[in-house]
Amino acid sequence: YEQIHAIEEPFVDYLWPVSQKIYQLAKAQGADVLLTGHWGDQFLFSLDYLLDLLERGQIFKIFRHLREYSNWCGKGEYQFYRNYFLREALKMGLPEPLIYFIRQIKRKFQSIPQQKVLNPLLSYRKVAPTKKDFHSRHCKGLYDIVKSKYHVRCMEWNFKAAQHFQLKIDFPMLDEDLVQFLLSVPGEQISSGGIPRNILRQAFKNCVPPEISGRKWK
Repeated sequence: YEQIHAIEEPFVDYLWPVSQKIYQLAKAQGADVLLTGHWGDQFLFSLDYLLDLLERGQIFKIFRHLREYSNWCGKGEYQFYRNYFLREALKMGLPEPLIYFIRQIKRKFQSIPQQKVLNPLLSYRKVAPTKKDFHSRHCKGLYDIVKSKYHVRCMEWNFKAAQHFQLKIDFPMLDEDLVQFLLSVPGEQISSGGIPRNILRQAFKNCVPPEISGRKWK
């Protein structure tokens, strides 16, 4: 109930007790601002670069990276990453009209309610950029994350949760310069050797203990 009251929405996170403890400890230590690692996984370990490798015919490199994932991720997480790549790779070979048709059929069977627009002017939507508007699928994937309305909502939940404990919260991973840098860097360099977030691990290897930079869990 406390989480629902804090974020003012009927949303329950199973990690709320952990977050609650962190907020309480931070406030007890006199902190005013809490830095969070939210969106680190999304920006520093996007799998869309594998699709760029596939387009360039680097099949063996894809297999090496996927195999390396299994050394850094749990079995369930690894299967999720592998299935995501296979699904997106399959979509690459399908024409856009067919993908649109499949989505419409899926939406029909899922019975997703259609929103009614009272004002016709509100029904206008800017055409979303396509792969052709970006230099890589990796860049397009990160752009989609930045523009995601869901992530904007997550930020609002975090702001409200922190305010519930008289704290402010900030998101270093959403720094504009950092995001622009990651958009410009090839994905295989961010996860070089198939090691998740390897660019971050290498950047801080002389600043933090190896137990932290080399750990395989959150």
